[in-house]
Amino acid sequence: MRGSAEIQLINNSILGASSGMEQFGTAMAIMGKYLYLLIIPHPLVFDYSYNQIPVVSIASAGALVSLIIYGALAFYAVKGIAKKDAIAFGIIFFAITVSLVSNVLFLIESTMAERFIYMPSIGFCIAISVLISKAFKLSTSQNLTALKTQIISKPILLTLVVILMAGYSVKTIARNIDWENNLKLLAADVKSSPNSARIRYAYGSALLIEKGLKEENLNVKNSYLDRSIAELQKGVAILPSYGEAWYHLGLAYKERGNAAAAVPAFEQARSYKDFKEADFYISSGLAYGLTGKFDLAIRDFTRAIEIDPSNPEAYNNKGLYFSEKGSIDSAMIFLDKAIAMKPEFHQAIYNKGNTFAKANNFPAAIQQYLKALELKPGYIDAVLNLGNCYAAMQDYKNALVYYRKVEEKDPGNHKVIYNIGITYKFLGDEANAATYMDKAAKLQGVK
Repeated sequence: MRGSAEIQLINNSILGASSGMEQFGTAMAIMGKYLYLLIIPHPLVFDYSYNQIPVVSIASAGALVSLIIYGALAFYAVKGIAKKDAIAFGIIFFAITVSLVSNVLFLIESTMAERFIYMPSIGFCIAISVLISKAFKLSTSQNLTALKTQIISKPILLTLVVILMAGYSVKTIARNIDWENNLKLLAADVKSSPNSARIRYAYGSALLIEKGLKEENLNVKNSYLDRSIAELQKGVAILPSYGEAWYHLGLAYKERGNAAAAVPAFEQARSYKDFKEADFYISSGLAYGLTGKFDLAIRDFTRAIEIDPSNPEAYNNKGLYFSEKGSIDSAMIFLDKAIAMKPEFHQAIYNKGNTFAKANNFPAAIQQYLKALELKPGYIDAVLNLGNCYAAMQDYKNALVYYRKVEEKDPGNHKVIYNIGITYKFLGDEANAATYMDKAAKLQGVK
């Protein structure tokens, strides 16, 4: 019964069965669910992957009931086909078409999918239609108008038809609403299929990529990231070997500012999957860098460059963490490469300014910060570091000019308020120095 060795557990949870009987039992339970959905299509979900449908034994209630029903249908079909019974034909049509996707004869790349019963549903509809016709003694040899008259003349049948049509129509319309967009579908289906690792991963990733990474309002952004983290955590709890989910969990942690949690998530990701995307190593490298693991950060940026030699982000970040290590010459090499690839790369130019500042070459640093500001007016970090450079050069008047610009943009920044106070002190303005030092202390919560 086992199919291709390429099938993965995430796609078909039956692979987790410990025996052939468990495989068969689970497959039969799924066959029973197909029949159930043809009659009562609720709830509907787009994904039934691991572990929404857990492995069960042949002795489980679901498997036994399904086996009995299919056994009875097979018995009827064998007896009726020789008599050219239309119900028997419908049963056989259903059985043949569903067998190809049933996981009974051989395993396929999916535990279960609603789309798999589109074709088999023809056989189901044939059998049900003929069964209803026989039950209510309808003459099917007449035209549609005559058939309609027969249905109207039978109150019980008419009521049944109205109920079925109304119920299925309402369900169809309600389900169509879920398909309005990707995020809405995932939000609906994560409730109906809570144990699917793939849905948890997909929903968490959508919250991260479609919302969190694009949101500019910090509070709203963090809300999306927190929801993303919660979903991705559930995904890896269901399937601990889910490399892609670990990757996006690490990315969500990093974006949330929790690099310490991002690092182990990225390490889990790479332990389960050999990633071929430069973006993975850039994200992982940034997490290492933010936790002070500069050598590991540089290793990952090097790998990103090997995968995509034309990626300026990888060169910029490699230069950044060489700078953090104090390897000024190496930092300049990679920052210059990033800028050569992308001349408008204000972040790389800013990082080059920081590297000059680390080397105490403040005039050169100032030139880089000014270039960064030309490319991104209002770049607050560049403005602040201009103030720092002038202060380091003991040019306190110019330092004050740039510190005050930062204050205008961010009046609650206690560090720049403190710097303004110190600068006033060096300028001999004791009154303003005291005012700003007191203000800085209050912003820090110091009485």
